[in-house]
Amino acid sequence: MADKNIGVFLSGISGRIAKSASEITEKYKKARSVGSDRDKSAPEAVWRAVQYLLKKASVILLSYLLGSSSALFTTYPFGLALLCASTKNILYIYLGLALAAFSIRSESSAFFLIYTACVVIRYGFSVWINQDNDKQNAAFSEPVSLRLLALILSSTSVSLARLISDGFLYYDLFALFACLAFSIVLFLAYYNQFRVENVSAHLYRLCTAVLIFSIVYSLKSYYILGFSVSKLAAVLITLYTTKKLGVLYGTLLGLFAGFGCDLSFAPIPAVIGLVFGTIEAYSLFISVTCALISGVLLGIMTDGLAAFTVLLPELALTGAVFLPLSYYDLLPDIAIFTDKAANLSKCEQSAIINGERLKESTRTFEAISDSLDSLSVTLAALSDRLKRPDILSIRSLCENTFHKHCEKCSLAGICYGRDYSLTCDTFGKFTEALNKKGRIDITDLPGHTQNRCFNSLKIISELNLAYSTELERLIKADKCEIFALDYKALSSLLLEASKVNDSEYEFDPEIAKKLACALKYMDVQADGIFVYGKRRLHLDITGMRLSHIKYDTPRLRTALENVCGRRLTLPEFEIDGDRVSLCAHAERDFDITLARASEKMEASDICGDSSVAFENTDDYYYFLISDGMGSGKEAAVTSRLCVTFLSKLLSAGCSMSVVLELLNGFLRSRGSECFASIDLAELDLLSGKGCFVKSGAAPSYILRDNNLYKLQSKTLPIGILKDTDAEVINFELKDNDIIVMFSDGVASSLEDSVWLTGLLCFELEDDLDKMAKKILEYAKKEVPKADDMTVALMRITKRRRENE
Repeated sequence: MADKNIGVFLSGISGRIAKSASEITEKYKKARSVGSDRDKSAPEAVWRAVQYLLKKASVILLSYLLGSSSALFTTYPFGLALLCASTKNILYIYLGLALAAFSIRSESSAFFLIYTACVVIRYGFSVWINQDNDKQNAAFSEPVSLRLLALILSSTSVSLARLISDGFLYYDLFALFACLAFSIVLFLAYYNQFRVENVSAHLYRLCTAVLIFSIVYSLKSYYILGFSVSKLAAVLITLYTTKKLGVLYGTLLGLFAGFGCDLSFAPIPAVIGLVFGTIEAYSLFISVTCALISGVLLGIMTDGLAAFTVLLPELALTGAVFLPLSYYDLLPDIAIFTDKAANLSKCEQSAIINGERLKESTRTFEAISDSLDSLSVTLAALSDRLKRPDILSIRSLCENTFHKHCEKCSLAGICYGRDYSLTCDTFGKFTEALNKKGRIDITDLPGHTQNRCFNSLKIISELNLAYSTELERLIKADKCEIFALDYKALSSLLLEASKVNDSEYEFDPEIAKKLACALKYMDVQADGIFVYGKRRLHLDITGMRLSHIKYDTPRLRTALENVCGRRLTLPEFEIDGDRVSLCAHAERDFDITLARASEKMEASDICGDSSVAFENTDDYYYFLISDGMGSGKEAAVTSRLCVTFLSKLLSAGCSMSVVLELLNGFLRSRGSECFASIDLAELDLLSGKGCFVKSGAAPSYILRDNNLYKLQSKTLPIGILKDTDAEVINFELKDNDIIVMFSDGVASSLEDSVWLTGLLCFELEDDLDKMAKKILEYAKKEVPKADDMTVALMRITKRRRENE
């Protein structure tokens, strides 16, 4: 019966391997039939298939070796630990362990059932944990605690079965505890070795040493032409590790590998690694030879001359294998012998570095912002205090004013002599009134002073005037309020610069899942798919196989656009060996065609209007008209300052509201009455959203589908008020829209613009430059009040490709 079960199981294995081979053959046939690259891709596909088979075969072989290796008290903890610690290749590990189970003759059925039960338990745990998460390939991805639980259940079950079947012997009881302890230690080592997440270098290397010990230990019973495979492997691994990672790690790993062979053999690989790493810089041949000779001498010292005949051939064979591979630089880069950080892809390394750089920049910006905000509060409080005379100055003002009128009064001797205390009380009353109310009323005059003083009304009037004059002087001299406002605006500017828009750096699992399905449909394999950003969508697909990319760049872009539902740039490729990384991002959906014209006032030498069109790196398009209040040089200087100020900061990606606050504070700090209107259009070329920002500006028009829409606001020019008075008007961009903007010299009200609406509706020119000049010609005739004039027209065009 058992033989029948074994036959069924082996036939199942054969069927699975045959199925895998047929799948690889089909992929190879597909690769051969791809376009003009057929001859080039076929050998590569064959090599890929061979690599795939070799990797899976090595997993099965490793699992078989570990599963068939017994430890203390004839326990088998290696296979169970490997099965529970792994996330990938579970099927192939199970196959190797199943084969190993049938090599354990006395307990083959028990181990086969335990391995099967362990796989079922792990799969059940992973499905249970991920039942509410819409994840793909979630099998065998359960947390470490559940894996450990599955290990403990499996290890305890197989040990209890032996304990019960053998009649509760102490030997089997000790075996139970030994198997459980060894399994847990090995599980933790294997789990940290196979983890996707980065682990500390020391822990990773320790886990690597345990894995190497397990592999070498599992090879103890195997010999090739009389040579011990485990000893050959231990010495080769020691030389390799010393060559790649240095003498210290090579020596320590050699010690672990030596323990896997035999307790007495353990120092020999360690000494070989120490000697080789110490003198490697002088000569490869001499260093390897000296290291192997030192190993032989140590063996003779330990086991006598008999070790010479055993060790010398084995170490000589090891040197014959290692020397040419090292000399011709043919030693492969094996992942488990390096730190996790070294195994990260370039994309992952860049993401980690940029993430840390972003965090540090954010901390710096936020610290500066907090300091400026605190300084703004302090300066605002100081400004409020400096704009009012202090209490001593007010007292002195009161006393001086009284002395001025009292020195000629006949009652001065009484007021400043016998009743001086009453006079001081009057000074105090007036000082308190000025400090609190800013003025003195007749009710603030004490009764005894009203009855005696004939000049009280003159004194009150003169004190109020003097206090007002002093207050005006302090207000004009104080610049702290302006600095406080500037520092507050700068604080907001830095704070907004430090806050990265989370939505633009948030992973989009839905699109990533759709892309994974699409790539699978296109038979394109990829290691990683990264999709982030809402407005500025970014795609990064890493680890694609060259042989599987069957589409040219435009067709590939079209396929990606159909999945994402967004317009994308042509993909850019980065080739790293036989792998390709693809990068694409959202492309502009609209283009802008601009025409503008300006005309100075006839009596002026210079135009007071200024306009500018510019873009920033975030795919925003701006057009700005600034009209300096008045005309001539002062108006021109003010409007040009506004245009330069806004264009520079908005081009750098600064927030519009903060930039307007800074501009407002700048104009108010100049000390002269220089104001300007701001008429700004912000057009998002990616999302198709637009807005007008108007501060004392003329209305604007949008001509859409033969309909004319007017947008206007009732706001004051910038630089007048302490806080900016600007209104934001939002709208959506559509294909063939025409946006019309102008200064108030062209039209400033609905009555002034009747002629303009007729002109736009019935006499619109296709040539926007000609239309701009036409509007100015009509304005000169229709507008009675002469002023500087500026008009701009923008046509919105939706981008199309040749095949659209």
